[in-house]
Amino acid sequence: MRKAVLVFGVIMFLLVVCVEVSACSCDADPPTATTKQLVAVALSGARAVFAGKVVAIEKRSNLLRVLFKVDRTWKGKVFSRMLVTTGRGGGDCGFHFRIGRLYLVYAGLAVGNTLGTSICHRTGSLSERANDLRSLGAPLRSFEPRRAVRS
Repeated sequence: MRKAVLVFGVIMFLLVVCVEVSACSCDADPPTATTKQLVAVALSGARAVFAGKVVAIEKRSNLLRVLFKVDRTWKGKVFSRMLVTTGRGGGDCGFHFRIGRLYLVYAGLAVGNTLGTSICHRTGSLSERANDLRSLGAPLRSFEPRRAVRS
């Protein structure tokens, strides 16, 4: 019985030690940087920057495809509906989006010439990124809801 417990313990130890660990690793922001400086760096490194509401999330094998209804845009070729990919979490730096919530998205180029974002970008909820919105200033484009024309 003791031998079985010992063998089991050795096997468990080897499994724990030999498992490859995948963890997210982002560059830390400089502690003395201002929001304006951080936004300038994030803006220059992004392919697209926009604010919008998550309307759908599609789960794929190793990523999520997030569909946004865009309100405003500050950079890039952005349309009123945008699809952005992100990881699923658990060590791949994926951002946790929720349907119906508003976000400021800093997106870079992802696999397959698509846009992607992660927790390593400045992407965040609009309430968390209020200072970013002030630093970004007026948007390049706003998507106004279409109004019925009266005749």
